[in-house]
Amino acid sequence: MIEIGRFEPLADGFSGTILTLGLTATLHIIAAEPTQNARAPQWHIHLGTAEGPRIGAGWNASSETSGDIMKLVLDAPELLAPIRARLVPSGGDDATYLLLWARPTGRVAREAQ
Repeated sequence: MIEIGRFEPLADGFSGTILTLGLTATLHIIAAEPTQNARAPQWHIHLGTAEGPRIGAGWNASSETSGDIMKLVLDAPELLAPIRARLVPSGGDDATYLLLWARPTGRVAREAQ
């Protein structure tokens, strides 16, 4: 997986920037309202500010190698397919989180075509 962003924790979520060859965006990840729907997102992703347009969602997960992580899906009209990424602790001494992405393979890649 490659790093496509860095985020800092906030009282109500995370704030950071995605930076790739063709995309630069400031994002805010804010906790969603609790719901009885087990499949509902636990996080909402907003463009620019916490009040900006919602462009994605996130779900808490765990990984054997990274511990507690967040699985994110970002989507916007200019994207050919949704971006599926993971927000993970950087592993360093600071509170930075890394947004990691890998090119989809298998079924997910075929659905994006």
